[in-house]
Amino acid sequence: MTRTAFLTTTGLVLGLAVFTTGCKKNKDVAKPKGEVEIVEFRTGSEYNSDSKHFRSTATGESQDREIAKKKARSTAESRIARTVSATIKAVTDNYVSSTEFNNREEATESFNELARTVVDQELRGAIVICEKLTQRENGIYVSYVALELSGEKFASKYNEKISEDERIMAALRHLQSEIDYFAIMLGEGGYRPLHPAETLRFAEGDCKAKTLLLISLLHAMGIEAEAALVSTTTGRGLDVLPPTPQAFDHVIVTLARGNRRYWLDPTG
Repeated sequence: MTRTAFLTTTGLVLGLAVFTTGCKKNKDVAKPKGEVEIVEFRTGSEYNSDSKHFRSTATGESQDREIAKKKARSTAESRIARTVSATIKAVTDNYVSSTEFNNREEATESFNELARTVVDQELRGAIVICEKLTQRENGIYVSYVALELSGEKFASKYNEKISEDERIMAALRHLQSEIDYFAIMLGEGGYRPLHPAETLRFAEGDCKAKTLLLISLLHAMGIEAEAALVSTTTGRGLDVLPPTPQAFDHVIVTLARGNRRYWLDPTG
């Protein structure tokens, strides 16, 4: 990812417009003879997505009332997730097409994966705006539910995650370009890294020092990261060798973002 992309309220409005359907109420008219009016729960424009909110409705059926409610909630969450993902995809595709990226497919997938992560997190806080529970003559419970998710809150969380990614990359690029690589292989220096303050003061350090400095910077940003030992020579089969510190000759940083794990080498 080489540029920062921000999901604006305007972008959400344009995206949501594609998935927003109107539902105007007709004026009262005389009912045709021989017909019975059917009352449907959770219908009307107030249950459709609009420029400020994502909304969805669903029904769940079961002989157990709680299972019926869980089914309705799960289906409603799946539907709202699909709407959000489709909206973000439209905004992302437009952004990536109008911006210079070294790898557009990779950039698009990164943005979409980020959106999926935020959707999963935000769905837990989706608000129930309508909930009805009925029971048929045969004992089956029918649960009706409508959920609402704030578009503004989602956009804020999405941008927050992108900002974190940019800060991570900025810290990595700084260490790769501004802190020179200088290997210390003798005595204790072969195992103990310099203190981050010393690495910054000397503007140089080996893989241990640069890894520790990057982890310290990330922790200061509130981003969890840890060191990962690496063998640049052994290759496959390392996991079956007897435990020994001599099996490794390099160390880098690893961290999890969403459902993926990333490996960052501050030595470049």
